[in-house]
Amino acid sequence: MASTSTKAATTKSILTPTITLKGHKKWIRSISYFPDGQRMISGSWDKTTRQWDLKAGKEIEEARDTGIVKTFKGHSRQIFCIDISADNTLLASGSLDATARIWNLETGKLVAGPFKSASLVCAVRFSPDSKKLAVHDSTKTIYEFDAVTLETVGAPFEGHTKAIGGLALSFDGALLASASADNTIKLWAFESRQLLASFDVQNPSPLILSPDSCQLAYTTDTEDDCKICICDTPPDILAHARVRIPHTRLLFMC
Repeated sequence: MASTSTKAATTKSILTPTITLKGHKKWIRSISYFPDGQRMISGSWDKTTRQWDLKAGKEIEEARDTGIVKTFKGHSRQIFCIDISADNTLLASGSLDATARIWNLETGKLVAGPFKSASLVCAVRFSPDSKKLAVHDSTKTIYEFDAVTLETVGAPFEGHTKAIGGLALSFDGALLASASADNTIKLWAFESRQLLASFDVQNPSPLILSPDSCQLAYTTDTEDDCKICICDTPPDILAHARVRIPHTRLLFMC
């Protein structure tokens, strides 16, 4: 287990999955917990979405979706990431066309955007109140922006050496997780910017924290092995990170 000291956090450790979910045949680009924390949904370039029973550690096959329910048109290139707001009214999408967009989930109509980025949009994430959206592109430094003034707040999160491909903020806003092409997943105390832990993970991409932050889920993909790995978040990391933060801020990659 990684220490919560700043010095020790520079030493890389290994995350050991407690659950491994397999079934997708191609790159897994999206994962999300259900609010109860007992199920997960994933989306892949194999053109399927799959639901998973986390207690049983296997797919709920009768819930598999391969059909089209609604089409959201507007992006000019492949969609890289999506997120649904907590009130189930909005869908956010990020694309290789270097834009993020927000859609009405019921009607499929565009309600905001396109928001232009300097490069492809790797992740989008609504805040718990559904009023803010965090977006990041393929860079290696994380910045915090004030949601009202759009000015940077505090110091950046620095530590990755290659492009960041995944970003997750705990539901209480205390713990930030990031995944990078430098083959690490890093955990940060959001308020203090302190790097709490760095873990060696091969080819990590999308990642998400469970509703209670006690689990960290990430995907890892190779040509013939696509899987979702679920690990326990070290309790001392959670204890160190849980501080009260303002609710008027956003995270962007710049």
